[in-house]
Amino acid sequence: MKSVVNTLKSLLQHQAWPVGLILTGTPELKGIINHDVQLARRVFPIEFPRLNAAVDSERVLGLLSHYAGASGLELRPDVIQRDLVARPIHAARREFGLLIEMSIATIEGTIRDGRTDVDLADFAQMFRKRSGCIDGLNPFIADDFERIDVSRLLDAGEND
Repeated sequence: MKSVVNTLKSLLQHQAWPVGLILTGTPELKGIINHDVQLARRVFPIEFPRLNAAVDSERVLGLLSHYAGASGLELRPDVIQRDLVARPIHAARREFGLLIEMSIATIEGTIRDGRTDVDLADFAQMFRKRSGCIDGLNPFIADDFERIDVSRLLDAGEND
């Protein structure tokens, strides 16, 4: 850990090429930053709270619409229903960065397929490729999607 901290500090205070870093990560990253007082005082943290479908649905819909529109795509009605926004939020483990990553992957898949609109099946296909899960464990397909542990990869449902 000490060598990681020292490397970060040297990047931030290099005489010829000082840089500003954008570090993203899990709560463990805070531990690395807090490991050294000098490094901690050079960091300006911005933390994104976990997503909540009841509170963040409109913003998530806006984000999805913006990304699709910027890509020349439209969102199908099955995606823009407010009650269905809980699916991508759950699939992304309520993490903002992961939601963006999954949304972009879905849009890329739609473009590769040569289509002009994004539907819920595109999200399901992205999640299937990403996790290797069966449809019954896909939060974009399963009725009781909130019970699914989306952090498990290649889950064929043998243990459920």
